[in-house]
Amino acid sequence: MRGLRENLIINTQPITSTSAELARRLVKNSSAAIGLTTIAGILAGCTIAESTQATTTPTVAPDTIIEGFSTPTPEQTQQPTPELTATPTQEATPQPPSLEGFPGVPVPEQALITSAIEPYARAMGIEPNSVQLQYQQLTDVNGQPFMVATHRLDPNPEQQGEPLEGDYPLLIATQDENGEWGWKRATLKEFAGRLGMNIGTELTGWWFGDGRWREIVGREFNIATIDWGVYWTESEPTQGNFDFTVIDRQLALAEQTDMKVRGHALVFPSVSPDWIRSGNFTRDQLITILNNHISTLVSHYRGRIDEWVVVNEPYIYPYRTNDVFYRIIGPDYIDIAFRAAREADPSARLIYEDTFNHTPDGITTQLTREVVTRLQEQGLIDAVGLQMHIDGASPPTKEEVII
Repeated sequence: MRGLRENLIINTQPITSTSAELARRLVKNSSAAIGLTTIAGILAGCTIAESTQATTTPTVAPDTIIEGFSTPTPEQTQQPTPELTATPTQEATPQPPSLEGFPGVPVPEQALITSAIEPYARAMGIEPNSVQLQYQQLTDVNGQPFMVATHRLDPNPEQQGEPLEGDYPLLIATQDENGEWGWKRATLKEFAGRLGMNIGTELTGWWFGDGRWREIVGREFNIATIDWGVYWTESEPTQGNFDFTVIDRQLALAEQTDMKVRGHALVFPSVSPDWIRSGNFTRDQLITILNNHISTLVSHYRGRIDEWVVVNEPYIYPYRTNDVFYRIIGPDYIDIAFRAAREADPSARLIYEDTFNHTPDGITTQLTREVVTRLQEQGLIDAVGLQMHIDGASPPTKEEVII
């Protein structure tokens, strides 16, 4: 597994924490405090400009002829009355006040500050007027600077149920192509992108019709896991008949909100359809079915689904013994599946995933090592998935987790 440590994938689950709680872990502590300044309006005046110089027109006697010119008529000699025009005075555009210690970075507008503080204060059970923003400058993975406005929350177990102290980012400021700074509400998606991270959630089917849920998912996450509709029971419910409807619906949301997509999982033995479980297929027949299913699904979404969990939770005695592919084909069905996926979309990231494989003594850790080593030798794997179904009351230590 050495060489894959930068590609460990934590399986995403439905949202159970506030965005602020997750995002604050992405920001380092800062002790710089700043007050707020109100920008005063400036009225631009104008002046009236009018002509005061007399206009005279030479006269010519009616019987005088000037060579090359005709005699002007009275109408031609009459001059129009000058019009009065309003000319705005030229005044410099007022510049908003800068944050103390950060020249050129404006103080956020009060309306924006309020819109960020109020929902945060409600979620944390604190008074909005107790929130004082602190500012710090960070650098993203491309070396570009950005600003964050955070609130340092002190422990308050009585109101919050547990200590949640730390810096919670509420606003973020970035520069446009002209170098001008602009503030907006902070999101997990913005922070993750600037730190070169993927942060995602599962597009769970039972929430999909909820507009509020769809808004939060699109705003806060930059990768979506689609399993509903990908499982074999739904994508090929009967042999040779594929249904992409459910996948397409979720993929549309991800594409509209600029999210990467992970398909989960092409082969998940415990959710194999009945027609495979009871089909009495020969080894060669089942290999053909396996290749056709993976090739059809992956090639159909080539260039649209960025990564696939190819095999999830395969056979391991005595914990999982209902793997029809292992029973009929043998352990090398995993290699066959990865090869079919690689051929169908060479640009997609291919993942092997299991549970209880995140610690050295996990019940599936040794199997994971064996499978990954075998697939690495063939150039068929790009990442390893650690599901990490852990107990929040007694989580493993950093040293206990394989990284």
